[in-house]
Formats: sequence, C-alpha cells, structure tokens
Amino acid sequence: MHSTLRMRGATWIDEVIDGMARRYCVVKFRYSGDLEGESALMLFPDAALTAFVGLERVAARIGDQFHELYVRHAGTIHSGRYFSRAHVVSGPDADQLPGLREQWELTWGERPGGELLL
Repeated sequence: MHSTLRMRGATWIDEVIDGMARRYCVVKFRYSGDLEGESALMLFPDAALTAFVGLERVAARIGDQFHELYVRHAGTIHSGRYFSRAHVVSGPDADQLPGLREQWELTWGERPGGELLL
C-alpha cells in the first residue's frame, strides 16, 4: 500500500477543569494515494513540552470502501520538531487493510508540511 501522509495544521488548546490546567494539541493530517482520507491526532505533552502521547483517528477510503482505525503515538519534542513512533492499535477495519504497516516513525514541525510514505 502506498499513501502519503501530510500534516495540515495544529491547534493548541488550554483549558482548566476542576481547577487543574490542561494543555493538548489537535493535529490534522491528510492521507493520499491508496489510502485516501483525513485524521485528527489528540496529542498530550508533558509539562516540560519534551515528550508526548497521543491517539489518532483515521477515517479513509481504499477504493470505494470506507475504513476507520486508531493509531497510538508516543514521542519527543525538540526545537519545535515532533518525533513520533506510531502504531496501529485498533479499529473495526484494522485487520482488513492488507499492506498497511502496523507501525512507522513520523517527524513533523509546528507548521503544515512534510510527507511520509506508508
């Protein structure tokens, strides 16, 4: 399976719930090629903004069939660059996507751009 992953944008969200501050980021990606679709990654950094964990929901088409899967991310942040090790963890269709790698490494910056061949 050959698809390209491109970051489309990121939004940082700061909120206070029950007196506790929380910061997270929603990163949007676009898949093109054999796998066509979009995803949103909820990224939760540590307090020092040096490491993060996240969960990405991918909604995409292969041919005329719609597929959904979830990808777990764990990584580090260094000089405005994000380095993530991604792993497909579940989804009703995860087993029905022959040729999709179960894990990959991904790097992106704070601005949209960058591509990854899946």
